[in-house]
Amino acid sequence: MKLPEAFLERIRSEGRWSQEAFVHAHNQPATAALRLHPIKFRKFSIDYDVRPVPWCPWGRMVYPRPLFAGHPAFHAGGFYVQEPSSMFLWYVLEALFPEKTGKAPRVVVDLCAAPGGKTTLVASWKRSQDLLVAHEAQADRAGALKENVLRWGQSGVMVTGGSTRSWQTFPDFADVVIADVPCSGEGLFRKDPTYVKTWKPWLSRQCVAVQKSILQDAEILLKPGGFLIYSTCTYHPDENLRQVASLVARGWRCVALPIPEDWCITVLEEGHAFGWQFLPHINPGEGFFISVLQKMETGPSFAKRSANHDATRRDWKGQECQPPQSPDLSFLPQGYTGWVFGNQYAAVWTEHLPWIMKLAASLKVHLPGLPVYEWKGNTWHWHPAAAHASDWDLPLPDLKLDREEALKYLTCQTLPYDLKETTRVCWGELPLGLAKGFGKRPFVNLYPPGWRLRKMPVAGQI
Repeated sequence: MKLPEAFLERIRSEGRWSQEAFVHAHNQPATAALRLHPIKFRKFSIDYDVRPVPWCPWGRMVYPRPLFAGHPAFHAGGFYVQEPSSMFLWYVLEALFPEKTGKAPRVVVDLCAAPGGKTTLVASWKRSQDLLVAHEAQADRAGALKENVLRWGQSGVMVTGGSTRSWQTFPDFADVVIADVPCSGEGLFRKDPTYVKTWKPWLSRQCVAVQKSILQDAEILLKPGGFLIYSTCTYHPDENLRQVASLVARGWRCVALPIPEDWCITVLEEGHAFGWQFLPHINPGEGFFISVLQKMETGPSFAKRSANHDATRRDWKGQECQPPQSPDLSFLPQGYTGWVFGNQYAAVWTEHLPWIMKLAASLKVHLPGLPVYEWKGNTWHWHPAAAHASDWDLPLPDLKLDREEALKYLTCQTLPYDLKETTRVCWGELPLGLAKGFGKRPFVNLYPPGWRLRKMPVAGQI
């Protein structure tokens, strides 16, 4: 791979690491990795050659890179394909919050969430009483985020959209803000050569302006004492350490973490600002920068500003709505309730309702929680994504398929089974989706067409 000469000249002038080893690494294959679902992983096996990711207990590096889409568990939310370096977020969260027993719920906002790698990681890490809001400003990326959240199937996750400026309406709201901001993408040169072709020396200046705007919104959104986890997939100091330094200059505190020496993660420092840089010639994965900061100043709390907020139940358009009839939610664990969202009935943690109602009044909501039912033909039907829920079991019969049948189901084919009722379709013990018999059609495949596997994989590719 030929890297841009202007980029190499800047790396050479900075002198932070060996350019020869750095360039050599870009001529080696990118590291493939996946992160297992902490509940669903018990229901399937992966026939790959894997090695653990040191900083994430659910991370596995895979050799050689397989066709992940050829594995039924990929479509069932059994694992998520993610860079090993990006999984460092798990270690950061564990270090910031070592105690798992506290009862007070936390609010975590993933401010640049698509396509969903960090969102699904946080969904696996958080406690059931914590609310995770996955926000994506770019409308063309929000669909992938919603799909991945639904596949992952863990509760307590809300998906929102629109400009990040909308969050200025919610000062001192979040305990943790994750800002994996848009960047110049230099850390992805090896993984996706498109970034090499589109890279320009001035690109970083554009990204810095966007990042500063997002950080201003994050500063308002975060509670005093809360944590900002800032990250990029680039090497440019203006987008990385200097953005951190600008926050430190405004009174923020960089948070040190105990990093094992044998992980060989490069520490970058500038005054009281510091962060960690992952490098492809030293660490598994692609280029990645991350820093943790704590907001120190005090200010008015979100709760005080919102004390008189109207708590009437509303849908995403802000209209009062009452369900025509309440469907059965008796199978949900204690602590959950239903929330009407357009033509859907979502399961949400009861303690989250005040937050969800306040957010729905000002933000574009794509998902308030996991949808369980949808209203069609004057009655409630199971929502196709309900089969992916991992925090409860559906009161439905199971149809267990072998691998070839599972892949046919995922391509939305009809299978030779005579179903009498709505049925959960599984690959072994792992739920894939729903199907039902209807009239003279003994098997109606309810797998969402937009999610379907486009073609059956060739055996040698899997």
